[in-house]
Formats: sequence, C-alpha cells, structure tokens
Amino acid sequence: MELISRDFWWPQMWKTMKDYVTTCDTCSKSKIPCHRPYGLLQPLPIPETPWTSISMDFIVDFPKSKSFDSVFVVVDHLTKMANFVPCNKTITGKETTRLFLENVYKYHGLPDDIISDHGTQFTSKFWQSLFKILQMKINLSSAYHPQTDGQIEQVNQVLE
Repeated sequence: MELISRDFWWPQMWKTMKDYVTTCDTCSKSKIPCHRPYGLLQPLPIPETPWTSISMDFIVDFPKSKSFDSVFVVVDHLTKMANFVPCNKTITGKETTRLFLENVYKYHGLPDDIISDHGTQFTSKFWQSLFKILQMKINLSSAYHPQTDGQIEQVNQVLE
C-alpha cells in the first residue's frame, strides 16, 4: 500500500488494494496455513447389493411444469441409478416420506442407510421417527464434504 500510494491515488484505494490482495492467487499460495492439517478423506463403504445405500436431495426453483417447481432426487450408491420425482419447493417431511415410499421403497425395498443434507424435510420429527421405527440409519452430510454427498450433487448438476 505504501509503495503504490507514493505515486498513485484514487478514491477507495485502500479497499481496492485489499480486494486485490485477498483474491490474488499467488498471495494465497504463499500464505502459511493457520489451521491444523486436514484429515484424510474417509470414503463411504461400497454397498454389496443395489439400493441398500442411497442419497437423497432436492433441486428447487425450476420453472413451473404441470404445477411442479422442484425435483426429489434419489441415487443408489452401488449402481448410480437415479430416480427423479417432480414435487414442489414447499414439500413437508410427511410429503417427502410419501414420495419416498411411492417411488423408492415400492420398487427397491428398504435401504440400510440414507445420506442426505440437513434439509428440513429430512430433519423433521416425522422423518426421524420413521427412521427409528424402521431401524434405518440416516447420515446427514455437512456442507462442502464431497466424500458424503458428492455423488448426489454431481447427479443434480447433470439434471440441472
């Protein structure tokens, strides 16, 4: 800042310089990390049979089509087969359960575990009690952790 201000000046020069330095690729590579080293990725185990481990997610805000504006996406971890079910953005936990029973359970049976994000449809009391009654395991993913829900995010990008 000092070197540039010797010869140049413009309004909000300090902000411009700060923005430049924080987005500079060379600057960010030369910084010493202030956090502990990241742990090793721990990929999910490979299921032995189809539809015993699945991922679920919603893609919302599509243009309306036959009164639907969203898609419920379910992906099998072993075969990578995906089910796309039209729905609305305002779907509740009970409605999500109905979609799951009619479009996944009906054709593929009950999975051993389900991976999903922290969407309200998957964290509702109704959905949690259903998992408890059925003795199913739910794995809620954390944001930006591709080792848990990267597969469904990749399928979502293809669909979008």
